[in-house]
Amino acid sequence: AKDTQRREAAQRETAQRAASREAMGRFKVAGILLRDGRREAFLTGEHATVIVRPGETVAERYRVDEITLDTVRLTDVTTNVSSLLPIAGN
Repeated sequence: AKDTQRREAAQRETAQRAASREAMGRFKVAGILLRDGRREAFLTGEHATVIVRPGETVAERYRVDEITLDTVRLTDVTTNVSSLLPIAGN
């Protein structure tokens, strides 16, 4: 019974992680710019485009961890799953 519970818990966690990655994949990086020495990214979601900076939260759930010249790293704060989003077209 304990093995079954562990297996089911692992399957639930795997499904949650996959759902997190899928949800973050809905965001597209439309552009990246440097303003006042800090990188900012234009993230396009289902309903809007927002300008984000590292440390900010998008959609109350996704933390912007890093912005490079051509990617944005988001982390789902509810599952601690990260996803690297390339700039659109790359």
